[in-house]
Amino acid sequence: MDPNQVFAYMFSGVNPYIQQVYPQTWPSVTVEQPSLGKMPVTSKKYHRTWKKNQVEEVFNLTTRFCQTHNRRIEDLSLRDFESIAQNFEQTPEQVMIKVNEINRSGTLRPGIWSQAEDDLLKSVLKKGLEKWGQIANILNKEVHKGLKIRTGKQCKERWNNYLNPEVNRGPWCEEEDIVALENYKIHGNKWSVISKCISNRTESAVKNRIKSLINKIKQDLSTMDDLSVGIDRVIAKKKSNMIKHEIKDSVSPRSGMNYSIASLQNYSPTFSQACMPN
Repeated sequence: MDPNQVFAYMFSGVNPYIQQVYPQTWPSVTVEQPSLGKMPVTSKKYHRTWKKNQVEEVFNLTTRFCQTHNRRIEDLSLRDFESIAQNFEQTPEQVMIKVNEINRSGTLRPGIWSQAEDDLLKSVLKKGLEKWGQIANILNKEVHKGLKIRTGKQCKERWNNYLNPEVNRGPWCEEEDIVALENYKIHGNKWSVISKCISNRTESAVKNRIKSLINKIKQDLSTMDDLSVGIDRVIAKKKSNMIKHEIKDSVSPRSGMNYSIASLQNYSPTFSQACMPN
């Protein structure tokens, strides 16, 4: 075929004039679209978390199921929960665990720890067991009839944040704030490392305290200041407050000492600066 005819054939659908000059000499070709067939069935996606309305709904549905079949919640099997969990975003096992939690605790907030769990957790730790996964298995076996209610992480947080008598849960002092901020400048967000530098404070408490201090520092910073400058300023202020309190205690009538400000100025330049009236 002539090259001009090839060119005309390629653009014959665009220009009517070319169609008249160079008519098509071969039959049109039809391209069949491939058949997609049936779309593959996607597997159901399950969610690990529960919404508040879902918790109430699943418990009410289970209650109606028990009334219809004349059964008790304690006697329901996993196969029963497969039919109950059809319209929920959780697996049948998750539904079974959640319903049994609610039924056992008597509240729609089954995450609350019972006194029996706290007592058993204290007892197990007194025996020297330190692996939180094993501790959780003991709690689930003896308190929750083998259901996977508690995890090792939950047991660890319960002990450190609420039950451990050695943990300091009181107000933070100036010295603790100084140590926390100084280590934050060095280690950043490594809360576990920083918590080891502060005795009797949990990792969660250290994290919350430092974040609270940093937020206050950011509010007081000007647009030109760097965060490290604000941290240094707060550390210096807290150190000054500590020195003032120490001097105040040393010159109080109860201590039996009667030092004047002039005599303390000769004792230390730092004391001198801290004692000067504002």
